[in-house]
Amino acid sequence: MNKIIYCFLFIFLSFQSFYTFAEEQPIILLSKEDIQITQTDLLLFLQQGDKNKQISNLKRPKKINQIIQYLYLNKKLAKEALKLGLDKEPTIAYQLNQARETILKSARLMAFKPKKMPEFEDIAKIKYLTHQKKYQVEEKVQVAHIMVNFVNRTDKEALARIKEAQTALSKGESFKILAKKYSDDLTNNEKGGILIPYARKDLLKSFSDAAFNLKQENELSEIIKTRQGYHLIKLIKKMPAHIQSFRDVKETIISRIKIKYIADQKSEFIKTKKTKIETYPIHEKNLSHFIQQRLDFLEK
Repeated sequence: MNKIIYCFLFIFLSFQSFYTFAEEQPIILLSKEDIQITQTDLLLFLQQGDKNKQISNLKRPKKINQIIQYLYLNKKLAKEALKLGLDKEPTIAYQLNQARETILKSARLMAFKPKKMPEFEDIAKIKYLTHQKKYQVEEKVQVAHIMVNFVNRTDKEALARIKEAQTALSKGESFKILAKKYSDDLTNNEKGGILIPYARKDLLKSFSDAAFNLKQENELSEIIKTRQGYHLIKLIKKMPAHIQSFRDVKETIISRIKIKYIADQKSEFIKTKKTKIETYPIHEKNLSHFIQQRLDFLEK
């Protein structure tokens, strides 16, 4: 499609579509030269993005102002195009109609609903029972740690500092307080060095081995060394490997099955219509005449 025509088409469609959603009492955001940008205009534009994109835009006043100005420009150029009668030009009129039909086709497919929905919970239960390995949760451990890194200190200095923390722990001082005082892990030292639960493969091997070898809650490791520094580890809790219960995963399984079922039914719906259309007779004489006429024009 010619770029100029495509741009015009986009502008024109924007102008047309925004006015399709009439507001009884529009909340006006910008009004100039008989052109208004309303709250609905802005809402419909924002809703073209996902939730995170919308939140990002809404938190940036400059971006929102740019969008409003963009919408105004669209409407202004579309209004000028209508005044010039450009929508009546055959090529543009055809493209506008094609765009309308494409949008309506998409709307029809989005509105598609299967005539009958199966009992998804029964299907989900069968899938769960026959694919339980998918719902295996690895053994995890949650620990707190004090880490002394090698930034601006030698290995010897780092080791001396972690030993100070170890000595304080042996005297009964609070791990939480010592983590705040000694730990260089700024992501959690204010929280007593507590980490989120991890599977064995998620941690550095030496750290992982030490963490998973702890047996009792609040048990402390010896000093261990990783490429990040020296650590003291305290066990918070262990979470054994297990298979998630059907109750825990039921909604997720049903959602996946339902999405696939509707997609399959939609594909069948389209296929049925295509098969039917294939039986419609094409006027071969008229088609042959058109093809020859067009080839003559293009090849001369």
